[in-house]
Amino acid sequence: MADNRKRYSEYIDGSAVRKIKERPESYKVYEEEITLEQKQNIRRRKRINMLSVVVMAVAIIATMYLCVSYIMVYSDITGTSKQISNLRSEISETEAYNEEAYKEIDASLNLEDVYEKATKEYGMIPADKSRIYSYNNKKSDRVIQYSDIPE
Repeated sequence: MADNRKRYSEYIDGSAVRKIKERPESYKVYEEEITLEQKQNIRRRKRINMLSVVVMAVAIIATMYLCVSYIMVYSDITGTSKQISNLRSEISETEAYNEEAYKEIDASLNLEDVYEKATKEYGMIPADKSRIYSYNNKKSDRVIQYSDIPE
């Protein structure tokens, strides 16, 4: 059967039925007739094929490494963004708590009680107009006192 495939390979078109044309003997190639040069070409092709397999394997390994690295970095970024979101919500809760505490302290503070305690217990007296000194500073909005103000 294998011999028939080698012998018959071309068709002849005619007006009636197609007939198989037998291949001439010159086309028959036997394994014993392979020359040394052909054997060397075959070996060279096998080496080239092996080299291309090695290069392809290295490329696949490098690609896999880069993909895994990318996935790990993306996972870290996602985790960090979740942490940032949690911290922002914590900050807003803390600000709301501080605002509420400030309003509570402000509501509990009575300026009349502070004035009475300062004047009666600590002996403070309100400043009259003779004790108030005005100073206009054109360079900046603060004043530094280096010595006592004369009475």
